[in-house]
This record gives sequence, C-alpha cells and structure tokens, in this order.
Amino acid sequence: MNELLFEMTTTVHRRANAARDLALGRRRPPRRLSIAALCPDVTDGSMAPATRNRRRLKEAAIASALRTFAAFGARDRSRADVMRLLEMAARRREVG
Repeated sequence: MNELLFEMTTTVHRRANAARDLALGRRRPPRRLSIAALCPDVTDGSMAPATRNRRRLKEAAIASALRTFAAFGARDRSRADVMRLLEMAARRREVG
C-alpha cells in the first residue's frame, strides 16, 4: 500500500478530532483564519440529504450563495452573478 495513503487512513481521526475541537471552541484557530457557519434559511424550505429535485437544489444553492456574498460584504451580487459562477464551475469540471 502507498505509504502516504496508509498514513492518511491511520491518522484521519486526528484531523477529525482537531476539526471538532476547533468548531466547538476547545482549540484556538490559527492566526488570520476566519470561520463562518452559513446555514439554510427557513425560507429555503425543507431539504433532505437525499433530495434529488434539481430545480430545488439549484435554487437552494443560489440562495445560499447570495447569503454568503452578503455575509462577506458583497451585497451587490445578483442572481445572474451566481449563475455565471455556477456555469464557470461546471465548465471547469468538464475540462478537469
């Protein structure tokens, strides 16, 4: 087995525990690190992990992106901006 892969699989619990400690405030974040927790809004409707409706998923992604922009001060972003970013990401996935 690849040594790096072996090390990753045998130490994954350390990274998970460190992330949990950071999220729960039991560990200080590294300097110059900003953490934001952005959650769905109640107006987004119910979304389950197994939701398959593409339209609902896309609308929720757009709403989340707009809230994220606003949280970081880019309140002037529009739905069209988000659609352009989604299209760019899709093109990158096709190429890469």
